[in-house]
Formats: sequence, C-alpha cells, structure tokens
Amino acid sequence: MIHPFPGRTCGFGFGLEQPWESREWHEQIRQSLERVATLRTQVVAMAEREYGEWHNPDLTETMPAGRTLVSKYWRGGVRRTVSDGDLASTTWQDANPWSAAFISYVMREAGAGSEFPYASAHAAYIRAAIDNRLNQVRSIFQGFRLVERALELGDIIARSREHSGATYDTVRRGMLTHCDIVTELEPASGVVRAIGGNVHQNVDRKTLSMDTDGHLTTPGYFAVIKMDPVIPSLRASPCPVHSVDACDDTFSRSWRTPGIVNCLPGEGAFDPAGFGRCTCDPEIPW
Repeated sequence: MIHPFPGRTCGFGFGLEQPWESREWHEQIRQSLERVATLRTQVVAMAEREYGEWHNPDLTETMPAGRTLVSKYWRGGVRRTVSDGDLASTTWQDANPWSAAFISYVMREAGAGSEFPYASAHAAYIRAAIDNRLNQVRSIFQGFRLVERALELGDIIARSREHSGATYDTVRRGMLTHCDIVTELEPASGVVRAIGGNVHQNVDRKTLSMDTDGHLTTPGYFAVIKMDPVIPSLRASPCPVHSVDACDDTFSRSWRTPGIVNCLPGEGAFDPAGFGRCTCDPEIPW
C-alpha cells in the first residue's frame, strides 16, 4: 500500500509517526473502502433481485403476490406491520406510498447497518445525507448536488414529487420526494438506468440521462446520495515544532474535504506562533 506522504514523519522531519503514516490509520481506510465497495455491489444486487420478483410475471401492488412483497418492504425496511386488507385497498395504497420503505428495505438487506437513516418518507434520509455532508458528519452517506459528483452504481438519486418545491437547499421532512437506485451506467451513450419502488404500482426500472462528465441530467432530480469511504479522525502524536509540542489533530472526517496539519517553516506560510501551516489533501493515491 502506498502512503500519501512517503518518508514523512511527525513535524515533517521529526521522528514520531503521524496518524496518516500509521498502519492502523491505513487499515481503517482500507476497511472503509472495502465496506463501501461491498455495500454498493449489494445495493445493486438487492434492487435487481426485487425488480425480478415483480416481473416474473408482472405484478401490481394490490395483487396477492404484490401485497406480500409490499408488506415485506414495510416490515423489513421501516419495521411497520400493515394488514393485508389495507394493502388490498387502492385508497390506502394511494395514501401510503411505499417507495421509501422499499429503499430502506434494500439498504437494510444490503448491510447498511445503523448508518442509514431508515424512514417511510424519502425526505427524511435525503435531508440527513445532505446534513452529513454540510456538517462533515462522520458517515459513509453523504448528499451532494448533481453537478458535484459523477454517478456511481448504488447511488441513491433524489427528485421532487408533485411540485413540492424540494431542492438540495430546501428539502426537509414532510416534503414530497422520490428516490431511485442507480443500477446501470452507459457513459458512451449517456444512459442511466435506475430502479425504484412504487413506480407504476410495482418495482420498476427507469431510463435516465447523464452528461459526458457522468452527472445526472434528467429534469426533476436534485441530489445524489453517495456512499463514500471515511477518513479516520485520529489525534497526532505530540512532536517538537519550534519548541511547540503540537501536531495539529484537525484532520478531515470526510473523504473529500482537506484537513490542516502543522508543518515546519518552509513547508507553508508562517503564522504568528512561529511555525508554518500547510494544507494536506487526504485523497490518497492507492
């Protein structure tokens, strides 16, 4: 494994190890990378599996076999028990959309564990993921604007529903929204395929579009929930820097956000305390 700053030690020259040079720190990142890759694969597999359950033969939500599947999503996704009588009622189904329960079920079955904010309404976990990103919360689930990140398999894409006015900046609990899971990408043709629940009264596939940079361009969508590895937040070992026992312990909690570390004069701009500061980019080249 390649270290991000080979040969450097605490204070950029002193003999104590910084956290980003330790085997333990790299092992935590390796585990996070592995977990995210596995989770993405499982999310796509679960979505495809459920899609197959609805189309061999084609079912709708009020048919007996369809009711069994919808009951599974409510119970497994958000721990809600719904009677078969309610599930057979088109009036009840219209008043209780199950698409967020479907997403929650897929994420739970895929192994998202306690990190995913399971909910019976999409807006709850959309808002949570965006807040994770904005507040640098230590979570693998981070919400981005569509233009900020290229699509990847397993991403959850969010759109406004029924003219609710939900956007990246305004979405909140109670707003009508919908989410789908990205299951196929065809960069050469600009095609995105995604699977969602309660689409045409079943689990169905959509064909969407993306630009040459991999950003979703289909109107109505406003956010993408990514599963990103997390940089461990570890305290550096104390080391002498111009007689100051300090190695800055402020390091990025997010895979994409640079952190700040103390460094010797000459490595960065001097500050009034007599030692330099420099920015270190945690996007590690391995």
